[in-house]
Amino acid sequence: MNKKCAILCLFIVTLLLLPSLGFSQLKLKAVTHFPPVSGQAKLFGEFCKKLEEHAGGKVKVSYFPGGALLDAFRAYEGLLTGAADIGFIGLHFTYGRFPVMETAYLPLGFPSGYVSSLAVNDFYHKFSPPELAGVHVFFCNACPPNVLLTKKPISKLEDIKGLTIRATGMVAKVVEALGATPRPLEISEGYEAALRGLLDGFALPVEATKNWKLADVVKYIINVYEVGNIYAFAVAMNKNVWEKLPPDVKEKFTALSNEYVKKFALMWNEIDCEGLKYSLERGLKVIDLPGAEKARWVAAVRPLESWFVEDRAKKGLSKKEVESYIAYLRERIAYWTDVQIKEGIKSATGPDPMRVK
Repeated sequence: MNKKCAILCLFIVTLLLLPSLGFSQLKLKAVTHFPPVSGQAKLFGEFCKKLEEHAGGKVKVSYFPGGALLDAFRAYEGLLTGAADIGFIGLHFTYGRFPVMETAYLPLGFPSGYVSSLAVNDFYHKFSPPELAGVHVFFCNACPPNVLLTKKPISKLEDIKGLTIRATGMVAKVVEALGATPRPLEISEGYEAALRGLLDGFALPVEATKNWKLADVVKYIINVYEVGNIYAFAVAMNKNVWEKLPPDVKEKFTALSNEYVKKFALMWNEIDCEGLKYSLERGLKVIDLPGAEKARWVAAVRPLESWFVEDRAKKGLSKKEVESYIAYLRERIAYWTDVQIKEGIKSATGPDPMRVK
């Protein structure tokens, strides 16, 4: 009898110990379309590893960069369906799905990745758009302003007319307003398309010359951040998975997310500066348009703001509401621009005091 009791007790103790032995460990899949060697993928991979560490063994994250599990166009849907659990996703790949967040895609004069990231993150937390309620958003960030990366020099607005430029979402509308023809290819397809003569250039941040090797297929960087709108990103988790996490893990994940907001903002600046250095070493030329010419470009894209207000009204948002979104972003751009200059943070684009020399 004693022996049977001992065996029963051992069995019960074993069952009680199973969670601590790792049998209840939550296994998660994290995805991004950014190539493994890019600064974006490296920092996101670091963030995923920190999630593991902060969970104290309760979570294991398998990381799939470079679109290995889900490409850029399917990543958000993959988070909703559970095909992936954590994602660093571009909201522009499903243009029209995020009517509020897409306000940030207007050409509002974002000067750098640092400013755009912090302004967009502020915007998300200020308005908490219901369009993202299907996932748990850790934080948002954004790329540096899109400039034109072209095969031919551009010195005036007329030079861009008739060119075919890779651009998606609202960026495509900016390119169209400037007189070019946008082509919404996935960025991973852009290099080959440019080689085959299907593209004359790209509307992308300077960092793309290095991370996507576009310095091989273009010769000029047209530095017009004043009309260079951005692409916004969310680092998010499947909502059902988030709800399964213990309260202490949720608290630690939230604290970690707050820590990484500024890290991502600085990362975008750093890789843009690296892209500029990489481009200059390979003989690319930077063209800065004179003030009067830049004013013509700004005037060419200005009607997009009125169009956007009307378009969002058709989608159920009030015009006053949309105008408040635009005003808030402008206020945050001014605020974070001032912070960047005061802190001496350098970027590849923006007004002269923040430009890397």
